[in-house]
Amino acid sequence: FEKNQLRAEETRKEQDELINILDSKADEVYASLELDENGEATSEEVMFKAMPVIADLFEKGMVDFNDYNLTQLVRLMDLDKSGRISLEEFRHTVMTYANGAKPLTIQEVDFKVSSCIQQLESIGGAVVEILARLDSLNSRPKAAEGGTGAAPSAWREAASAA
Repeated sequence: FEKNQLRAEETRKEQDELINILDSKADEVYASLELDENGEATSEEVMFKAMPVIADLFEKGMVDFNDYNLTQLVRLMDLDKSGRISLEEFRHTVMTYANGAKPLTIQEVDFKVSSCIQQLESIGGAVVEILARLDSLNSRPKAAEGGTGAAPSAWREAASAA
């Protein structure tokens, strides 16, 4: 029993060392890429220049992977679907995978959540626009008859369709 605990503790320490090495190396690898004015790299740059180095580090650290996993990692790194990969996206994905998130389930969930957030932000912008239009319509002068404003034709159409 004690031998098993010692082995488990050694394995945990080795994994912690690997994670620390990968964390610092991820920054170095990313810094070696061609970055745009925002400090981001293209997916292609990451795939063809960074991932071979990451694959080497994974092999040395005995992290189980294959070419398909590496390709999927790059695809999933671009959380905001901008075609560009930030240092944070790069490091997070590499570290999550090295910590044992296989078969990429966590990254896939992260990717989908990020997509939902983007869609919500877009919807939020549309709602703000609609509210501004409603405010401008409500601030129009009231009709003389009965003190109520005339409903815009779009409102009348929406009401009759309902």
